[in-house]
Amino acid sequence: MKVEQEFQVNIHRSLRVVVALALLSSLAACSKHEPPTPAANAENQGTNAPTPTAQVAPSAVETAPVVAMEKQPKVSKPNPDETLATMVKSKLNDEGFGAFALDVVSSNGSVTLYGTVDSTKTRDNAGRLASSVAGVRSVANQLVVIRGS
Repeated sequence: MKVEQEFQVNIHRSLRVVVALALLSSLAACSKHEPPTPAANAENQGTNAPTPTAQVAPSAVETAPVVAMEKQPKVSKPNPDETLATMVKSKLNDEGFGAFALDVVSSNGSVTLYGTVDSTKTRDNAGRLASSVAGVRSVANQLVVIRGS
C-alpha cells in the first residue's frame, strides 16, 4: 500500500514538473526579444568600440506589412429555378394548399409537383394553379392522392 502511495506522489510530482516546463517553454516561445544593436552594446559598456555581435539582415527580422483587405460581399444572382419553385409554392400556399405536404422543383421553367393530396380534384387544381404562375412553361403533376391526407 505504501509503495502505491509513493508511486502516486511521484506521478503527481512528475506531472507538475511537466506542466511547469510546458508553461515555461510556451512563454519563452512567445517572448519577442530583439537582438541588441551594436550602438546599445557600446552604450552599456561605456565605450565607443563596437562589440562582436551576430548581425542579422534587416529583411530577416522585419515582418511583411499587413494589408487590410475588406471582403467585398459577393453579389450572386438568384437561381431562377429556385425562384420559380418558391413562387409556385407560395401561390399554392396562398390558395389553401399549405395543409398538404407538397414540394415544388423547377428546372428551366418546367415545374414538378411532389407530395400527397386528399382528392383528384385537389391534385388537378394544384396543377392548374402551378401552371398559372408567370415563368412556368410546363407542369409535371406527381401529386399522389391519398384519401384522408
